[in-house]
Amino acid sequence: MSRSTSRYRWSWVDSVVLLGIIGFFGFIGYRVNTVLVYQWDWGFLPGYLFRWDEETQSLLPNLLVKGLLTTLRLAFWSIILA
Repeated sequence: MSRSTSRYRWSWVDSVVLLGIIGFFGFIGYRVNTVLVYQWDWGFLPGYLFRWDEETQSLLPNLLVKGLLTTLRLAFWSIILA
C-alpha cells in the first residue's frame, strides 16, 4: 500500500463553505443586535474565565475554563470507553 504525501489542497468549495459559515454568524450577530434591543454587558466575563493569583503572580483558570476542561475530559474518556 502506498502512502500519499500530498497535502490537502484548498479548493473553491472550501472557500464557499467558509464564506457561508462567516455569513451565517454575521447574520446571527446582526439579528441579535437589531431585533434584541438589549445592551449586552460582557465586561464581567473575563473574571469568570481567569483569575489573578497573588501568591504565584499569574493567571489561573476560573469557573468557566475549569468547566470547559472538565467537559472536554469527560467527552474524551467517554469516547475511549464507549
